[in-house]
Amino acid sequence: MIRLKFVLSLLLLLTVLVPPVQTQEVHSDVTRIGRGVAQSVEWHPRGDYILVSTITGTWLYTPELDDMAHLPDAWLATVSPDGRYIAGVDADSHIRLWDAITLEPIESPDNGYFFHVKALAWSHDGRYLAAAGTRDQDLIYVWDLSNSQDMVFAIPNSADRFLWSPDAHRLAMLDSQGGGLVVFDVDHRETLLTRPAADVPHASQVAWQDSDKLLVSEYGENTDVSSWNVTTGEQEESWRLPGHSVPYSNRAGDSLATGVPGGIEISHAGTGDDIRVETGDDYFGTLELAWSHNNRWLAAGTYSIGKSNPAETLLINPHTGEIVQRFGGAYQTIRHLSWSQDDR
Repeated sequence: MIRLKFVLSLLLLLTVLVPPVQTQEVHSDVTRIGRGVAQSVEWHPRGDYILVSTITGTWLYTPELDDMAHLPDAWLATVSPDGRYIAGVDADSHIRLWDAITLEPIESPDNGYFFHVKALAWSHDGRYLAAAGTRDQDLIYVWDLSNSQDMVFAIPNSADRFLWSPDAHRLAMLDSQGGGLVVFDVDHRETLLTRPAADVPHASQVAWQDSDKLLVSEYGENTDVSSWNVTTGEQEESWRLPGHSVPYSNRAGDSLATGVPGGIEISHAGTGDDIRVETGDDYFGTLELAWSHNNRWLAAGTYSIGKSNPAETLLINPHTGEIVQRFGGAYQTIRHLSWSQDDR
């Protein structure tokens, strides 16, 4: 079975158990959780609880959606992939840590202070924590949590989105507001790739294909995709996709899904093997897409312009384009989708 939970702009969370059938059954069980506008939603790596980071702090819920805990001083909260820590930002813009099991505060990285923190991201092995923010200038900090929280490096750079390489040795830093991309080698403390805003404008997404290759997607009237070798600094290939919304890469970096009017375009990188998924005339489009960890499923959150057509989450087979399930009962817009680690 596949279980998918998503949170809406009004923090409506839908819980379903999806049987392995091919009919388009409609589900409408909706539970309201969280307090305040959602910033992010994620699962504990072992599925112990759901973490909802909001403007009123972070709220934790059991898999059955019962209240579990509230961390009022944790904004932009995220759980380390090894399940040991929760990192968040307090009201004074300090980076803080909590034990992810006991939820007790623990010794936190010494970063002085930020005026504003834009992003936090753990490396895939849970060793490194990266933070982007502003002080007297834009700064990126990375700490090694396996080594008494020693600071690995601090560099003047602007970013609001991080993406760690699969081997956790390289960090891609994207500025989605001003544009520009920097890839940094944490082990050798050197910059591997720099692309200016003119080449990587603000409307871009990045995804690792492996620890050497980075997929960069720029979207506008169309979606332009390029593959970069960060070791050599050279572009290896490029192609164009239809669509004018954010492209979402799967976990392997070899397939992209893009929302288009009335549907979704799924492209398998560089092959020209594109699939069109028709979502129907009831929806204005899709605002959020999420690939399962095993890349077997694509979840799409729709939005409409009238309350007469409540939004749905569509469960799609990305290899055939078939809509396998429709999860209903929502309001007009689905803004967050989050798969559990086991893809249930």
